[in-house]
Amino acid sequence: AAAWYLPYVASSGRLSVVGGWFTFLILLNNYVPISLYVSLEIAHLVQGVLMDSDLGMYHADSDTPFATRTTNLNEELGQVSYVFTDKTGTLTDNSLQFRKC
Repeated sequence: AAAWYLPYVASSGRLSVVGGWFTFLILLNNYVPISLYVSLEIAHLVQGVLMDSDLGMYHADSDTPFATRTTNLNEELGQVSYVFTDKTGTLTDNSLQFRKC
C-alpha cells in the first residue's frame, strides 16, 4: 500500500532511485553548502583556539604566545614545502643562501 506522496517507494527500479537522488540534489544544493561553510568555520575557530592555548607554541625568549589572526591558518600551515636548515637541524637566522640545484 504505497502512498501517493511517496512515488519512489512504489517503483523501486534503478532508474527511479537515481532520479530520486538527482531530484534530492537539485532541490537541496543551495542549503547544504551554506551549512557546510558554517560547520567548517566553526571547526576552524575551535582549532584556532586550540592552537592559541598550546603551551608548546610559546616562545619563552621573546615572551610571545602563539596568536591566530585568521581562521584558515591550519590549512596554510600544511602548505609549507621546504624548510632550510644547517647540519645540526637548527634554523640559521636567514643566513643560509640557496644558490642552485
